Amino acid sequence: MHPLRIVGGLELGRVDVTAALDPLVAIDGQHDGDLVAGTRLGCTPWRWFGGVRSTAIAITGGTTWQEQVIAGVTAPLPSPGGSLRASFGVELGMFVVKHGGGIATEWVSWSPGRVFFENYDLGLFVRFEYARR
Repeated sequence: MHPLRIVGGLELGRVDVTAALDPLVAIDGQHDGDLVAGTRLGCTPWRWFGGVRSTAIAITGGTTWQEQVIAGVTAPLPSPGGSLRASFGVELGMFVVKHGGGIATEWVSWSPGRVFFENYDLGLFVRFEYARR
């Protein structure tokens, strides 16, 4: 999907909750939306997170939706300064269900003959955040 997200969230003690939206939906009607929660890994600056992602993709029969569960870790990068923070992350997404757009609803399947890795997405990202206390 698109490489740009607008993210907003709150830090609630040790837990942070964020929502990410795809601003490029205005260009082609396709988008991703995430809702995730995360916390620090012990005493390290690394953070782990988990959540859900909903993706809409325009196809000939309409719009198909893909729902995923996601999990990952982030590590801080050198700060650009002031209230700006940077981090690097890796995430693994597992498709749960694909539906809409005139296609049959397809739930994740572990049946014999299926390719195991077709249900997964691996992503790497860099995030820049404006943090205000």
